[in-house]
Amino acid sequence: MKAFHILYGAAGVLLAAATVLTGDYGLSKTDMEIYDRAVGLENDMSENGFLDFSPSDYKIRFFNGDCDYVVADGEVTKEDAAFDTFVGTAYEIDGAYQVILPTYENFSELFSMLDSAQRISDGELQFGEADYSEDAHAATLWHEAFHAWQLTNWADEVTARGEAADISEEGGYEQIVVNEVDSDPEYVLSFSQEMELLQKAYESDDAEEKCRLIREALALSAEMEQGMSAQAAYAARYFETLEGSARYVEAQAYRLLAGEAAWSETYMGEFTYSNGAGKYYAMGMLKCLLLDQLAPDWKDDFTALADLDEFLQAAVEGR
Repeated sequence: MKAFHILYGAAGVLLAAATVLTGDYGLSKTDMEIYDRAVGLENDMSENGFLDFSPSDYKIRFFNGDCDYVVADGEVTKEDAAFDTFVGTAYEIDGAYQVILPTYENFSELFSMLDSAQRISDGELQFGEADYSEDAHAATLWHEAFHAWQLTNWADEVTARGEAADISEEGGYEQIVVNEVDSDPEYVLSFSQEMELLQKAYESDDAEEKCRLIREALALSAEMEQGMSAQAAYAARYFETLEGSARYVEAQAYRLLAGEAAWSETYMGEFTYSNGAGKYYAMGMLKCLLLDQLAPDWKDDFTALADLDEFLQAAVEGR
């Protein structure tokens, strides 16, 4: 497993074509301000953050459709593009994981090229055309930098677990979800019920009621997993842990940048089931938020191999 992407499939193909039209020369003032805005959050994020994680520890490559402008240690250098695609990703380059983001202008082109009724990659990108802003781009930088941190520390172990579940390529994870999970009406219903329970738990001010709702959700999750193949069960955990935690980091950054109301509107709205991996981003993020309420030090023990259900089970047992 070399990389995590925020965009897949048709969106990536369209944007690869768009780069021919929108290529620019020189990192714009807007992109530099977005970078500064993102890393400027590091002190605030570290107060309730993951151990030893800071976006400024990683090279950030802004891809303009022609080349990469690499920001590191306050300096910007121009380099050949890492690869000819248009995705937000963390990728291993010269033996170290780096973040690749489209420039803000080029990324914004995405929304004019897709049908507004279609969520990008079935919900994998949280923002839509109307609310994609410089704050959103800075939050996306945090999401991808968190993947760089995950990969730097646990890439081999995550890959080994995927291979043990007979999943050898990242694209295979999404296909397993679509083929086995989304095609099962009972699973769709159970997943939606679990999300409803978790949302009610998060909103509850009664500690006893919160724990009761979480226990119900965990029991439902365990029941669903028992009926799934080893491949599907691991794919679900893979997305929930790695992408859900990255969505959580992204959301926390956006919360600081855009404020409570914008955060709530963007991340905490009514859940709608969608095919593909995006629903696991939402569920993983919500479980991270519940852990903040019940066990504020949970991040001290977090790894990319963690099972968020186990973290929640330990948290409610301690109540």
